[in-house]
Amino acid sequence: MKIKTIFTVALFATLVMLCVTHDGGGQVLHEAEATVFIPQIVHIQWTQGAIDLMMQDHFYTLGDGRKVKVYEKFNGTTNQLKEAYAAKIRAFFPSDVNIRFITEPPVHDYFVKKLIIDETVHQDENGAPTSVGRSPTVPRNITCNHAPSQCFLGTLFHTLQYRYKNYEFKEGTFWVFANPLNNFPVNADRMLSALALCGTHEIGHSLGLVANEFFHVHENGSNHNPEINKSYIMNIDHDYFDVDFFTRTYEWKPLNHKYLKFILPKTLEAAQGN
Repeated sequence: MKIKTIFTVALFATLVMLCVTHDGGGQVLHEAEATVFIPQIVHIQWTQGAIDLMMQDHFYTLGDGRKVKVYEKFNGTTNQLKEAYAAKIRAFFPSDVNIRFITEPPVHDYFVKKLIIDETVHQDENGAPTSVGRSPTVPRNITCNHAPSQCFLGTLFHTLQYRYKNYEFKEGTFWVFANPLNNFPVNADRMLSALALCGTHEIGHSLGLVANEFFHVHENGSNHNPEINKSYIMNIDHDYFDVDFFTRTYEWKPLNHKYLKFILPKTLEAAQGN
């Protein structure tokens, strides 16, 4: 028994000496004291139906039978499509926010958020497009596996058809020279940008934006910024169904950006709220 005790103490002392003397004085101990900031991982998943929508041209048929192209297909492989979208959604998030987007399943999905792109179309009884996405507004440390963020790509494509129908009657008039139909066809790059805005907005919700109790937006009551400003990503008044939606630029409201830096810091200073 005494021999075993002596051996254990000697082994422990040896390990301590190795740690202290490693690389000339304490690098192992220093690394153990280092602060590590763990990023939020978001796994982007595409349904086959959504991929098929992106990979084919879309047309609108006029009353006289003529077909007008409203969307020009993505030219590339499925993997290239997924990476192109991931690159666009990464670009929406500021570089000082510790978040990563992946297109392949993670080794472990603990606290990994999910963003699903599907072909669903949401419209009202008159055929007008409605929702383009949904996500629960929850704290960062909730996985949301039971209710992942979603983007309804089918609704965005339906928007192109619906808007062309609304503007068609003005063909041949003076107004045609200024109307948004001049933006057609929407190419795959612009569609991916619109879809990336939708994904960014929904991931913002899944990270806690814009929680009413923290951002004092009870008068809004819908977990969005209260002000009317189409350029802010987390505002409720995005007109996803207006044609210029595909060409407009967007940004984070400063308070929303500060929140993201605080919950997903890359530096100690950001973690302290500075």
